[in-house]
Amino acid sequence: MKRSSITKPTKILEKPQNYSIPETNDRLLESKAFSTAKTSATQNLDSLSNQQIQNEVYLSRVSSVLLLSIYISFIAGSPFARPFLILQNKVDNSEGFYTKSSNDIYFFFLLFIKLMFFRSFVTSRLGRFLATSLGIKTAKTSLRFSEQLFGMIMATASFSFGLYLYIKYPQYLRLDTAWTSYPIIQMPYLMKVYYLYQSAFWSSALFYMFIEKKRSDFSEMILHHIVTISLLVGSYYYNYSAIGIIIHITMDFVDIFLPFTKMLKYLNYQLACNVSFVFMAITWVVSRHIVLLRIIYNIAFEANSLTSYRYDPENGFYATRSIQYIFLTFLVLLQILCYFWLYSMIIIIVSAINGKVIEDIRSEED
Repeated sequence: MKRSSITKPTKILEKPQNYSIPETNDRLLESKAFSTAKTSATQNLDSLSNQQIQNEVYLSRVSSVLLLSIYISFIAGSPFARPFLILQNKVDNSEGFYTKSSNDIYFFFLLFIKLMFFRSFVTSRLGRFLATSLGIKTAKTSLRFSEQLFGMIMATASFSFGLYLYIKYPQYLRLDTAWTSYPIIQMPYLMKVYYLYQSAFWSSALFYMFIEKKRSDFSEMILHHIVTISLLVGSYYYNYSAIGIIIHITMDFVDIFLPFTKMLKYLNYQLACNVSFVFMAITWVVSRHIVLLRIIYNIAFEANSLTSYRYDPENGFYATRSIQYIFLTFLVLLQILCYFWLYSMIIIIVSAINGKVIEDIRSEED
């Protein structure tokens, strides 16, 4: 009896032949695995964010060294530094008018370095400080907040600069005078600086696309930047600067509210984010699908009645049908890209109406 009482419990502890882990345990293991994977993914994102911040610090150091070298050389009287700091090709006996030449690349390069330095400073210093002060905890969100802060600052500055030019120079910057004043061979100082600044900004934006974490619309953004830079360079070379400035003023306004809306989202100010998003969507439609289409129509059908076709490079005339069609092709491509992002915004608006939280229209997934 004693031996029997000992052996029976032993048999109970043995694993039956058809034994399997209960389904609830399977789910528990899956839940733990998912949680572990999610934690690992979050750590990877923070690691990538920290790496990007390190890249920003490195770029800040490189750009600061380049800027110091140029300024020190200029103070020392080096002729090498002069074209970087002094806008070239001033027209003799004129009140602030300049022509264009290949020497403009020096001033463009200085603006490019300054933008690189300022962006690195905002992303790695100012933006992080502000994000921390406002309660943002993670490195990834802090970095994204800083990027949008830089975008909002630059869009505000760019739009304000362009609007000032629009008010100051009505003889150039209207849909009729942009053509009746063609070609603008001698540009006012501020108009030339504006164009070189825009070229430097979009070139630096294209450069940073390969430093930032890739978003879901990476290819579309690359195409957008290439189209924008092509339009800038082409219009500058062919003396269509006036219509180029008008287009940029139109496009820049909404770029103030797009990053601002994202900043509100990162701060979890959901109501303010929703309101800002709706306002941004309205300004997007007005500026990029009504006004921009009006400008495209002006170039396609009205410009011909305001200026005549003439190809005379020695006197600054490049008004040909082929060049007109090339510019229209790039602008239509830009319009198609804007429709792509408008479609994304419509999806978000519909989701918000159905009770979902507004998310970033540019996913951070690769």
